[in-house]
Amino acid sequence: MKRFEDEGAYKYSFYSVLRRGERVDVKCPKCGGHASIEKRKDQLGWKCFDCYAQALEEPVYQYKAKGNCAVCERWFNVEVTDGKKTSHRSTHVECPYCGSVNREHLNYLIAYVSADLREKPGNMPLRTASHSIPAYIKDAKNRDMVVRTLSKLQHKTDKMKAKIKR
Repeated sequence: MKRFEDEGAYKYSFYSVLRRGERVDVKCPKCGGHASIEKRKDQLGWKCFDCYAQALEEPVYQYKAKGNCAVCERWFNVEVTDGKKTSHRSTHVECPYCGSVNREHLNYLIAYVSADLREKPGNMPLRTASHSIPAYIKDAKNRDMVVRTLSKLQHKTDKMKAKIKR
């Protein structure tokens, strides 16, 4: 029987990762290749590993986007920058949780979902990192399909990283 000990809440949230000085893997807005976002000084900067494009993002116009993601069903409340300086009543905003590919988070999900027995550590608060994972992903009846899907995603990102090293 495989065991899994859960981690603290919000460890893999977009802003927590950036606050720790780690990078978040995303898709390049120019070429669609592998890129990453990281905090540089007081600004967010991104750089592409395929086309070598990079920029520091300076907020021009900010508004907040909040709601539940249609895919991962997680609640998010993020500030959104709009260079056109127009406010939108309804807009499509990339989810900070599933819209980016964070390898450590992907490994965490695979380990959590594939475990037969999931334990909460005794010294942790009531919420753990897994509290926001949708119930259908946690269900044992969906375990094989979810692990297979996550493994395909992991294999796809491995291929992207191998392409970068060449």
